[in-house]
Amino acid sequence: MKLRTPFAALAITAGLIGALAAPMPAFADELEDAQQTVTEETQIVEEATEQVELMVEDPTNQQATEAASRALSVTPSPFDSLLNSGQNAQLIFAQLQMQLAQQNKQQAMEKVEAIREQQDKSRACTELINGLRALKNSYPSSVSELVALAGYLKQLNELSNSGGTLSNQLKNDLKSHGVTKTDDVASAAEATKARQDEIAASIGVTLTEEQRTSVTSASFKGIRIPQSISELASQAEYEFSAPKNAADGYTEEEIDQIIADIEAMQENLGTDIQQQMEFTQDYMGQYNSYVQGAASAVADAQEAQASASRGTIDEADQILAVQSELVSFISERADKIEELKGELENLDPASADAQNVNDQIDAALDELAMGCEALQQAQQGATGTVSGGSGDSFGMIAVGAGAGALVGGGAIYALMRRRASQAEQKA
Repeated sequence: MKLRTPFAALAITAGLIGALAAPMPAFADELEDAQQTVTEETQIVEEATEQVELMVEDPTNQQATEAASRALSVTPSPFDSLLNSGQNAQLIFAQLQMQLAQQNKQQAMEKVEAIREQQDKSRACTELINGLRALKNSYPSSVSELVALAGYLKQLNELSNSGGTLSNQLKNDLKSHGVTKTDDVASAAEATKARQDEIAASIGVTLTEEQRTSVTSASFKGIRIPQSISELASQAEYEFSAPKNAADGYTEEEIDQIIADIEAMQENLGTDIQQQMEFTQDYMGQYNSYVQGAASAVADAQEAQASASRGTIDEADQILAVQSELVSFISERADKIEELKGELENLDPASADAQNVNDQIDAALDELAMGCEALQQAQQGATGTVSGGSGDSFGMIAVGAGAGALVGGGAIYALMRRRASQAEQKA
């Protein structure tokens, strides 16, 4: 069933006809708690917005992204739930605004976390590209080093067998190839082997004992991938294709193609990060708007309390005004769902844009359900009678208001049941 504004607004409005105003209860403590919560959330949204703006200015700045994540993770002091108490209508509306603010803040935080992950992958791509270029450039000289060290180790073995000593020339030659421990023949031989292992690991090869003294430039025909490069590839979620000749390793041309593939992958990551930034800004805008709405609702509740104490307010008008706002909110969400469903039809289901629209649809369904729940409680404050249960389902709204109200309420009730079912599945 498709949601349309006429059935949502008219059916629910029909449910409000004839609503009776109940005396407005005292709610000074709830007002104080709500004011404190809204004040804290206002400070949080200001700090988070500032950090998100810094993050957007430099999408590669991981520190700015981490700061935005920390700012969004702060939670204000809660105030007691009013959605099950039939409390003052303005405070119920304020709490709804705060719930919606928290939902959008959560969505923004999830996007920021996704950006952090993509930044980590992009950083790993950069390190992987640099590592592959360095490997390709250093491979010939590393092989030459191994060949030279094999010759020196052969000399050291001969000196050990003959009982000879190290010459100054041999010491200098070893030092020039990175062998620093040359006190005697035995220590020099061990240090030479260690140096061989170090160079071999840097180019992804392992020397046999025979190769330690016999390796030549022809021993390694292609480039091997060392463990350090493989670890970077894992961080970047990149999988190397097999070389054409697995026995010999990669050619320089194959390494160049791998680098080009990773650069293309990194470019796509940059595009995704920019999209996630835009989504984050959208959610931050909604978050800020709902916090401001909550602040306005609390201010209205404070004014209503003052007016009630002076006897200058019509309580029924106040309750109906809030109910009217809730009806408008629910109708807007119904329209938004229809609009998003239309957008989704024109998108590739596997694309990031489609995923974002699906997220928005889920969020709009949650918002619709929360709006209906708030309207239910606002009506309870007006009539004192609401039919329906709690727990895994939500009470029918617009009770006893005629067939039109029951049809509209039933449709929204189905959506609300879906929300409850999704919550159960997550649990």
